[in-house]
Amino acid sequence: MSSKEIWEPVTTAARPVTAITLGAGARDNTYGNFAISFPEMLSIVGVAEPIPIRRERYARRHEILPGHVFTTWEHVFERSKFADAIIISTPMENDQPDHYVCAMTFDVGITASFNMEAFTSYHGRRIHIMGSMKDIRGDMQEFIMTDFMTRESTTFDNTAGENDPFGASGHGGGDWRLMYDWVKAVAKQYPSMLTSTIDASIESHLMGFAARKSRLGGTIEAIRI
Repeated sequence: MSSKEIWEPVTTAARPVTAITLGAGARDNTYGNFAISFPEMLSIVGVAEPIPIRRERYARRHEILPGHVFTTWEHVFERSKFADAIIISTPMENDQPDHYVCAMTFDVGITASFNMEAFTSYHGRRIHIMGSMKDIRGDMQEFIMTDFMTRESTTFDNTAGENDPFGASGHGGGDWRLMYDWVKAVAKQYPSMLTSTIDASIESHLMGFAARKSRLGGTIEAIRI
């Protein structure tokens, strides 16, 4: 991402996008830190969090008015609207195993497998996409596309450069790039600016829920959208 792309104005308004976070845990602080680092783009004006120490610490950090600090998300909707958007990142139970393999078959005959491993000498995500003419191998640093006919390979550098202000966030800078796209979409009311549609996001979540059900029950689960 070039500097021009990074600093493209997200709104022509005289104020940043305002948001309420439902939750004040690790994920909320990741998104909240974007607002701290880029106050001209995003301002957190409300929070709902049942754990007092998290709620109080988050409210202080973002200088949230006492009347906009809530115990649960239900309380937020008892008030009149006071923000442009809501960030939903309430804590979810994380009881994943240390070794997990999920096999998937799609309607068009494409197959995929997902492996999650705790005991490796490396960390992060790796992907291998195998097509009939080319394959793509990638990790958190680069993607390599190889043509089977010519044997030529093209490398795409995915590392966050030293001048990339989003590089300080997690997932190779992806957390804040996600927030940047989201802020632009909210500011301009233009959903196509998002890197993922709501339909695609819901579908992937349904796949995750079905995978968990399959793991716990030893069953094959069909996903119907």
